[in-house]
Amino acid sequence: MWETDFAVVDHEKDFQSRFVPEEVEKNNWPDIIVVLCPGKPIIKNNIPVFNEKDDNGYLGSLIRMEAAVKIYLETRNPLLLIGGDEKSIRTMKKYLCDNGCDSKRIFMVLSVGNTLGNLHALRYYLEKCGVINCEPEEDTISFGLLTNAYHQHRTMLFASDIFEKDTSIKIVPLCAEAIIEKNNFYTINHQKRMKNEMKGVLQWLKGEYKDQYKTTWFWQPIS
Repeated sequence: MWETDFAVVDHEKDFQSRFVPEEVEKNNWPDIIVVLCPGKPIIKNNIPVFNEKDDNGYLGSLIRMEAAVKIYLETRNPLLLIGGDEKSIRTMKKYLCDNGCDSKRIFMVLSVGNTLGNLHALRYYLEKCGVINCEPEEDTISFGLLTNAYHQHRTMLFASDIFEKDTSIKIVPLCAEAIIEKNNFYTINHQKRMKNEMKGVLQWLKGEYKDQYKTTWFWQPIS
């Protein structure tokens, strides 16, 4: 376990040294929290700003980040940020650090900028870190996919196929709204988004989703 030959940065060593599972008191949360990038947040006057009505249809962006902070402050479990834009990921990290999260407990991975790209980048990264395909007798590591309620079904459907053969890890869904107990903000825009989400689910089940069978995906850890 933890084997790697990745150039420039020893991701296995970096991942293992900052994960430090023995220092974390056992809790009911997944071992590592994966936060999928919520749209294109920006920094304005040195303050991270999350646009709840951006053109990409990301709704509840701040809610997702608030949930990440809550989990971290309760557990100190590491956070893994994944998204298609480096500036956005760094904005996420700044928000987390500004709200009490330790930068040493945050990992960042750049991916293709959509859900499918996020998940494939996650798998590539975990494989490079030696987390995936470890010996069967090793304890499994659980990864919580933190996203919004409307996005959860499609995300977990994709993940169940992408990680289908990876018995060394466990993928767990985490609903941001449930974590911070915020369920009264849904609008007509959320209803529209839900319809699009279900279209995506049906396309995937039919084998007709864009890039569903693509075999090579971009990914890049950043520090």
